[in-house]
Amino acid sequence: MVEVKAGLGMYVDTSGVNYTNPNSSLQHLSRLKRVNLIFGTEASKYTNSKDILLGDNIIAPYNTAISQVNATNPTMKWQIYSGSLSWIATATQDPVTNELKKCISF
Repeated sequence: MVEVKAGLGMYVDTSGVNYTNPNSSLQHLSRLKRVNLIFGTEASKYTNSKDILLGDNIIAPYNTAISQVNATNPTMKWQIYSGSLSWIATATQDPVTNELKKCISF
């Protein structure tokens, strides 16, 4: 097993066109304490809306990864960040499973 003591970042493309996928082997990182999900600003290219609710097509692969990791590392912390200084990303997470329920960027 690979030992990672700090955190790891994963980028989430929000366009719904160019999908990014989470790392599929996070459950093998034995001492990983947190994963930073960094949401991009791509969705803003396709709408004039100030509040953008991300679809399940974008979130589902990350929820699968979260479920897999929580099966082997239930204390993992999942933190939500924006990929821009002028863009805010926030999410509602299930308190038990840590899965993302609603992800909003504005």
